[in-house]
Parts: sequence; structure tokens; C-alpha cells
Amino acid sequence: MRFAPSRVSSRSAWILAAASALVLASCGGSDEKAPSVAAAPVEKGPEPKTDAAPTPTAVTPTAGDESQLSTSMSDLVFGAAQIEGPIEYEEGVDRPLVTTFPTETKLEQARPKIENLPSDDELLGRPLVINGKIVPFEEIKRQVCLGPDGVGEIEAFKLMIFVAEEKKRRTDAGAQAELSAEEFDEYMKDIEAELKAEYPEGQVGMDELMNSLATKDPKAKLKANREFEKLFLPDDPAQFPPLTMDAILLQEGGEGVLEYFKTSFEEKLKNGKSTKKNMGERQFDSAILQQVLQHLLSTASIQNAPAAGVLCRVNGVDILIDDVWNEIKPSVTTMEVRDAKQWIVNSTLMREAFEKAGVWPSDEEAEAAYHLHSDPYAGSIFSQERIAVVIKRFPSVERYKEYRRMYEGLLKLKPPSPEELQKHAEFRTNKVIGQVTVDVDVLLCSAFDFKANSWKENGWVDAEKRMKDVLSLLVEEQQPWDVLVEKYSDFYEQPTPLSQRGQEDPNQPKKGRFRNFQRNNLLTQLGESEYWLFLNGTSITDFIFFEQEVQTLGQPMRGPVGWYLPRLMRRTKPPQRLNMDEGTMRDVLLDDYITWHLAQFAQELIQKNEVYGLELPGTAPKKQ
Repeated sequence: MRFAPSRVSSRSAWILAAASALVLASCGGSDEKAPSVAAAPVEKGPEPKTDAAPTPTAVTPTAGDESQLSTSMSDLVFGAAQIEGPIEYEEGVDRPLVTTFPTETKLEQARPKIENLPSDDELLGRPLVINGKIVPFEEIKRQVCLGPDGVGEIEAFKLMIFVAEEKKRRTDAGAQAELSAEEFDEYMKDIEAELKAEYPEGQVGMDELMNSLATKDPKAKLKANREFEKLFLPDDPAQFPPLTMDAILLQEGGEGVLEYFKTSFEEKLKNGKSTKKNMGERQFDSAILQQVLQHLLSTASIQNAPAAGVLCRVNGVDILIDDVWNEIKPSVTTMEVRDAKQWIVNSTLMREAFEKAGVWPSDEEAEAAYHLHSDPYAGSIFSQERIAVVIKRFPSVERYKEYRRMYEGLLKLKPPSPEELQKHAEFRTNKVIGQVTVDVDVLLCSAFDFKANSWKENGWVDAEKRMKDVLSLLVEEQQPWDVLVEKYSDFYEQPTPLSQRGQEDPNQPKKGRFRNFQRNNLLTQLGESEYWLFLNGTSITDFIFFEQEVQTLGQPMRGPVGWYLPRLMRRTKPPQRLNMDEGTMRDVLLDDYITWHLAQFAQELIQKNEVYGLELPGTAPKKQ
């Protein structure tokens, strides 16, 4: 099985490679956005004497697949052009490594004089007011629950609903359905044993596993995952429930998968072997369980927001805002609250602007436009839904669909002229399509504790102070850059499991030293994404690729997990010619144009309207 933390979507979060083969994450909304990690190792040892397991088709990429998926998607879209001619490099400037800390405008906003304006909330901060209209705190809570923190919990609740339904079916049929305490204890011991085997030096243990699950009761989540596995994929394939059979047979090669399970199980019984599965078998099971879960989700009756206080209703069972909120509340800080508020502000102001201009897509128009966007890739590993949550880092497909509605609105409001597209191509798109690469050092002073999978106490204040210390040592005391990177840069390097040692990528960046990186790959490494760009309107990656002068030191920039200081050593020039057909080129260019301008338009609207309550991170996380 695999697992992914529900709260950290774009922070290259702490995920354990060994344990990922043991735990089934709640997939769907949050699971497909798992950060990039090494693939789970295959356990060494005797394999069952059967034919190799068939490869499941149309499965959600596992955590270990994401880097491959990201690279493949770049090849599919941005890397589709064949590059012609030799690689050339931009000329650098001769300038000392000097910079200053940015002067942020931190004007204290006057509290609006509005009747019934609530007091500041200890966790949710100031009330959010948009052009005199108060956004209820309950709506902010709801949006936090629908963001990266909460979506994983929503999917976990869905999984528990499916578990309860299957338990009832089995109980009604007179079959055993409960996971005994002894079975769960054995399951936990297996996880701990494998962690010790894969990380004999103790870098990864049960504490890190529990932290990575980012939930109030991680054991309860592990138990639900184990129950799901036991109920929907028992060791004896003769006990597979009807829904599992349907899910497998719907896939290409499903008959072969069932035959593999049957033959493997019978072979073990015949030879008197334990039916306990090794790592490789569990990895295969994980892919099948994802297919089963996706089938359950696709066939379930799911209503979003059917009533006040309800996030969704699954097969008649309500998942309440309060239930999800109580699970994530201990880990919610000003960062998660700000993201929720920013989504509310951006989406509210855009809808108002588009409605005023008469270009807001109707429900029918939005649905038709989305199908036109999605249908050509439906069912493939490159489906727009999968790319939205894995690569673009949207918390859920539902939120991505809302975003696409705004996208279509801007396309109607401001269709670009050929001259505007050409200017944008020269500024951005040709450099991405043309696979421009950079050599850059990025010194990160982090407010986030990657190993603990949580924000540091007083993290933003401390990160800012550390960055100012770096500048003082670099500029005033002339300390060597490399020394400061080694001492102060907080990029996390995951320990290598025993089974993968000797297979490490020698070009893996160390302490934020990125070499020969293309734009989309660096975007992921810095914790940024298309969703981040839409919310915030700025990108450290885009500054490095499209604005920073070669051989210069940029100003410190506030980013997803702290303060970032980029030093750009080298950048290739875009090629003179791109071997791409005209239609594809225009589609890619138009998409990049609208994506970038949509983020800028959101920031323009914020400046033109009266918005109160959007706090920048920089205060200590509030504890409950």
C-alpha cells in the first residue's frame, strides 16, 4: 500500500518509501497530489512460483510515479517540440553578490465599520470582508476543509463509508467482517519491522510514519486502510466481494489479474508457505486496491454540499464540515487559513467581474467547455483530472473545474490578439517549450519542518530572521556563498532506504543546488504549482526563468514554505527554431497565456477592490 499526507500538497513533504508499500492512502482529491518521492522498494526474497503479475491498467499514479508523470507530461505538452540547433547560453552580468531584504508594505488595515462584523478569531484570524460583504467564518472553515488539508480527510471518510457498507454486506451474509485487535497489532508490527529493515540507522521510524499521516488519530486512519484491504482484497480470491470483481474485470487484462491472484494463492497453499505477502506483491495489491476504490467512487451516489454544514453526501451518509474540521484543526495555521481566504477572494472577485461583463459561463457552457478540455485524455494516465491534482496541485478535481470556469471567463473577456500571443511567447512560452534549463542555487530558510510534517513554532518569524542573517554574513562580512548554503539552506534530503542504496541519482540536488533544470521540474522542487500561482500571483521559479539576470543574486522571496534566495549561474537560450506543428503550438501558447494572465488578473482585482482580512504569514502558528 502507499500513503500520502493529507495536508502538505506542494512542499515536497515527508513520505516514507518503505511504509508506502504498506498503507493505502485515501485516494481521489488529495491523494493524487502526493509530492515527489522515490518509488517504494521491492522486497528481496523468494517470489511465488507463478507467472509475473499482470500490470494493472488505468491506475492512479503512486507516489513514486509522480516524478515520471511530471516529466512525461512535460514531454507530452511542453516538450513536444523537437529542438533544432546547438545549445547556446545567455551572457551573464559582472556584478558582486549583493542584495537587500525586500521592504514589504505591512500597512495595518483599518477595521471596516460594518454592522455585525465579528471579532478576530483565534485560529481563523481577521474576518474576511470583500467590498463591504462579510464572508462568514463558517465559509472559511468550509474552504479550509475543501483545501489541501481537508480533502484527504474527506476521502478518508468516504473510504470508511465503503468499509461500513462492505462490513454490513458480509455480516448480513453471515461472514466474518471485523478486523481483530490482534490482526491490527500484527499489521503495525509488520510496518515497524519493515521500517527498521529499510532504515537500519533509524532515520525513519513509527513517529515519522504517524507524522506523515497528518491527522488527529493516525492509528484510526491506518486501521481503516487495513480494514479496506482485508475486506476488498482478502488473501483468498474466492472471497473477493462483487465490487472488487467488477473493478478488476472492467480493466483491460482483468481476467489475467484474477487468474494471477488465484494461482498465486493456490501455489502458496500447495507448498505450505505463508500467505503473508512480500513487498512486491503488496505493491501490486496497492494498484489493484486503487482501482477498486476508484470504482467505488465512480459508482457511488455523491452529492456535494447538499445541505448547510454538509461537505458531501455519499450513498446517503453525510460528511460534515465539523467532522472534517475536528480532524484537521490541530494542524491548521495561518498558512492554510490564508490559502482558503485567497481562494474565496480570487473566485468571488472574478465571478463578479465576469458577470458584470456578461462573460461568466453558464452551468451548461462551463460543463461543455470542461468536457472539450478533458475528454480527449479521459481514462489515460494523462487525464486532465490526474494532471490537475498531481502536477498542477489543485486540492481536488471539483476545485479545478471551478478554476476552469474562471479560465473560460477570462478567455471570453480578454481574447488575446496575435501580437499579444507573440509577445507572450517571447517572454515565457518559447522558453518552456524550448526546454530552457538553468543552473541555480536556491537558499531556503524554511518555516516548515519536513520531517515532522508541520509548521515550525514561530516558523515564519524565525525564517525571516535567518534570511536576514544570511544577507548580513554574505554582504557585510563577505562570507563565501557555498559556506552559507551548506549552513543555512533547509531543503530536505530524504534518507535512502536500504534496498535502493547504490541506485541514487548522482545529479539529485543537494541543499538547493539545482543543475540543468527545466522550468516545470524546478517549479515542483520549490513547492510551487499552477494552483500556487493562481492563489498568489507570483512564482520564484518564473522569476528565475524569465526575469533574473544570469550570474546575479535575487532578492529574498516569500514562497510556499519559507524565504527563498536564488543565485542564477547559467541559463540556456531558447532555440531559434521549434519543430512543432502550428496548431499544437497555438494551443500550448494560448493555454500558457490564459493561465498566466488569470493569476495576474486576480491580483489586479484585489488591488481595485476593498478586501480586508488577508493576513500574510509571519506570525506564530496559533495552537488550539
